[in-house]
Amino acid sequence: MPTQIVKVEPAKLDPDCMQVTLRVLPSRLQKLMGQSEQLVVYKGQGNQWYRYPCFTPAPSKLAKFLKSIYRGWEYRHIQYQFKQVARKAG
Repeated sequence: MPTQIVKVEPAKLDPDCMQVTLRVLPSRLQKLMGQSEQLVVYKGQGNQWYRYPCFTPAPSKLAKFLKSIYRGWEYRHIQYQFKQVARKAG
């Protein structure tokens, strides 16, 4: 399932923790079966990512994607904005 980044913000209790809201789009087959897009929130940092609010671990494929948002060079623009917001909040 393709995913789109909707929102990235620091967690309220831990400013180093990133909260990422993703829009999960269904495949064509899933669309034909009646499944619609979902907004899913994940919290974490580094390799440890959890679905919020139930705190179930993120799937390994998605955890790699979330880790690249947190540390990868291709998402530096998001990391810069995240750090600026975290400084204002902290």
